Amino acid sequence: MATTLLIADSGPLIILAKVRRLELLLFAAQEIVTVPAVFDEVTSGQTDVASDAVRTASKSWLQVRPAPVVPDRIRRFGLGRGEEGVLALGLTEPDSVVLVDEVAARRAARAMDIRVTGVLGILRLAKELGALPRVTPVVEQMILHDYRLGPALIRQFLVDVGEVQG
Repeated sequence: MATTLLIADSGPLIILAKVRRLELLLFAAQEIVTVPAVFDEVTSGQTDVASDAVRTASKSWLQVRPAPVVPDRIRRFGLGRGEEGVLALGLTEPDSVVLVDEVAARRAARAMDIRVTGVLGILRLAKELGALPRVTPVVEQMILHDYRLGPALIRQFLVDVGEVQG
């Protein structure tokens, strides 16, 4: 899945920062960007591990780009400002992949033929590239931080990456 441009939503940025794995995004694309609504959601008035890590990343490799005007075909999905901005930017960047985990945003992306991945896709790629020997400890940390991934999805993912017997 390594791509030219990865456009990140807040959920994946926050959880990867909380489990101290934000740098795994660097294996996914040549450029990592987000939109101001997402950056503000993660950092404004916050002083936790996630906001600090995202602020630090924005000083070196995480770019904050203005989102284009959100077209009605995105607005009709009733997403949050961050998701709308991420998808709008994804529409204007044909070689991009959007990084979203929220189900409604993933459905919207697919409906508009925007390539999409989630945190588990990032973990899979990091493992395939040898940047992460095992994903199970990271997934366990995500669960401890109350990241909402269904048990069936987690189990299937761990089977798929060869860390749990099918």
